[in-house]
Amino acid sequence: MASKTWQKLCTAADKNDIPHLLMFITTLGTLLFSCRFVANEIFLIGYYGFDKVWGDGLYITQMQKNRPWVVSNGDIVQFDGAMHFITTIVCWFSMAIPSCCLIERIAGLFIPRFARKPQVPESPESQAKKN
Repeated sequence: MASKTWQKLCTAADKNDIPHLLMFITTLGTLLFSCRFVANEIFLIGYYGFDKVWGDGLYITQMQKNRPWVVSNGDIVQFDGAMHFITTIVCWFSMAIPSCCLIERIAGLFIPRFARKPQVPESPESQAKKN
């Protein structure tokens, strides 16, 4: 039963839906990557300095809501949630927007209908006026 439903979904999908699905997956992936890895590293670099983070391999081990964060060396860090949020958003936009533009550009090369806007057929009245 599930395989028939899956086949219907796969065959019903238009080729133009594939780039949109890829853009959605890319947007979520870059959000998770920027929130969990990039913003944390930038936060630690701002707190400890690049040499200490890179040399000691520091990372955040516990990130609980409304509690201090625990770093891999045992330190407890009082965090600034607003700065982490802003860093996450800036990193996310800087990764997601170019990625989605690249997907759209590549989809335009391989799927010609995706690159062109659909043309609206002319009404019979406008065709009669031309003749």
